[in-house]
Amino acid sequence: MITRLVRTAGFLATATTLLLGSAMATPAGPPRLIQPTSYASASGIWVLEVDPTSKYGEGPGRYRMTKDGVEVWRYTLQFTLQEAAVTDDGVTVGYAYTEGREGRRATGDLVVGVISAEGRVVAQHATRRTPGRAPDTLPDPMARAMVFDPEHDRFMVRVVVADHNRGAEEWWFFRISTGDWCGRFRPVESMAQPEGVWWRLLGVLPLSGTPLLVVHWRRYESRGLLSTPRVGGRFAITDVRGRELWATEWPEDYVVEGDRDASRELERRVEDGRALLGTGPGGEFSFWLARWRMKITCRLVPASDPSGWRVEAVSREPFDLPPVPRPERPRIAVRDVELTELGSAILEGVPSNDDGGADGTPDPEADRTELHRPGAVLFDALDRIVVHDWHTGGLHVFDAEGTHMFVAVPSSQDAEVWTKVQHLASGRDGDVYMQIRDVPDSRYVRFDSRGARAGEGTFSGRKWVFVPGTDQRWIDTWDGVELVDPRQGQLAWIERWPDRQWFQWVHGMAVAPDGSLALSEGPLIGIYGPGGEPRHLHRTAEPAQSLAYSGTWVAASDGWDAVYLIRDADGDVLRVTNLVRGKSPTRFHVGFSADGRELRVLDLESRRLSWYGLPRD
Repeated sequence: MITRLVRTAGFLATATTLLLGSAMATPAGPPRLIQPTSYASASGIWVLEVDPTSKYGEGPGRYRMTKDGVEVWRYTLQFTLQEAAVTDDGVTVGYAYTEGREGRRATGDLVVGVISAEGRVVAQHATRRTPGRAPDTLPDPMARAMVFDPEHDRFMVRVVVADHNRGAEEWWFFRISTGDWCGRFRPVESMAQPEGVWWRLLGVLPLSGTPLLVVHWRRYESRGLLSTPRVGGRFAITDVRGRELWATEWPEDYVVEGDRDASRELERRVEDGRALLGTGPGGEFSFWLARWRMKITCRLVPASDPSGWRVEAVSREPFDLPPVPRPERPRIAVRDVELTELGSAILEGVPSNDDGGADGTPDPEADRTELHRPGAVLFDALDRIVVHDWHTGGLHVFDAEGTHMFVAVPSSQDAEVWTKVQHLASGRDGDVYMQIRDVPDSRYVRFDSRGARAGEGTFSGRKWVFVPGTDQRWIDTWDGVELVDPRQGQLAWIERWPDRQWFQWVHGMAVAPDGSLALSEGPLIGIYGPGGEPRHLHRTAEPAQSLAYSGTWVAASDGWDAVYLIRDADGDVLRVTNLVRGKSPTRFHVGFSADGRELRVLDLESRRLSWYGLPRD
């Protein structure tokens, strides 16, 4: 432990007694969704709603401000705030990216804006961004966080700059009332730079009752390739330029000797400034010491010495900072139900002993009349079950009662497709499409209703499903889902869940006989009308790997041994408990009969197809 008082000596002995009782460029990663959100003033009187026009925050945003629940203004502005704060006078401050945080199309600008209580843009400071210096990193500059300090009519944007190797972060200060840019400072430049020590700023909070800030640094000290580095924290009181008035340093606070995993867990806990436990009235501030599992509270008070301030010890108490919380999945009320089994069958095809060679690769010369290794499954509008065989590439087609009808055999030129089939679709005449997702265009091979190869092609998107009885299809593109007619073009476009949140990746698609659509992503299931109009948002207890929709019921399987039914009208979730399971692990796929009256369940491991009556209550 190192405690340092920069200009004040009186606190040193008291604080010491009390306390004892590498920054890299930001990796790009997947684009971050900018969901609709709201920001309230401290009093709760003013509330700003922000609705992005793009899922990644590019371009304009729609805004609505209310006061005591009454709308004050509603405008579309040319930027979408990605972090904002609202004063008790209704003034909004925040920052945005004109081309999104990731700069997918162009680097664009980082914009810091101030919006008046009447919805007028008071200030709009734009800084041109440049490509990241390292491959696959975000453009510079990038806002890390915002520090809101209405008590002193200011706010600060913490900005990551290009000088990543020195832990560089700039503080951009702005006046709330006027929108003026008051200056920019690099706090790391005010600190001593011992050989082999790197600093990274984790958290910053305004210190109530003072014009100062309390900050938390991560300290990393290399001790050679064969030695464990010293990793710890430093808590300091600084002015707006980052110049320290007081600091306490704990060089090995985040190291658990002999346990690298435990050390990493400590570092995860203190990320994003979580070890700064908060500030209070009268200049109080608290922080967490990891190794001692202790909460330390101090107070900054005016003094007559040259700095004008001194730090007083207030208390210490046992405290363990909890691990970083994981997003909690909403609890779903699930009722168990037993369905009446109406019939079952074992799909034809005895697995071959030949697994395609020593490496288990597909074998185009294997007997295609046998179903060797079931893969993608389709329950189509003609009451057929189509199963793709990973081993031979064949499509095995069965009738509603599991009787084998025929095998659609791909040609050798289709090898790149049938070895990687990810989805099957069926057209109105019974044609079957094998689809493989690819970039920039996905590919398909088409077979007619009797299994003869009828063509191939490409399409822009990940997969599609046909609207029963038509040539229209819902296509899962990379950015949304569109309804396309071969003659009329795009008829509808969906990119949000019914609650207005953006999609990340759509996993499942299913179409009811009337053309209405079900989409799934994890445990979310969205229901849309035939024209794409949002209807309902449901949740299952587990992520849906197999999805079906009858127009009245949604069926979902987790891809293994659980099958759920959701009544679309009221969202009631039922878990089917009397499914027949084989000796080996189950892999359930679900579908409905063409008339929507029966649930069909296929276990790919046992090849057992069962059909059940649906609940009537």
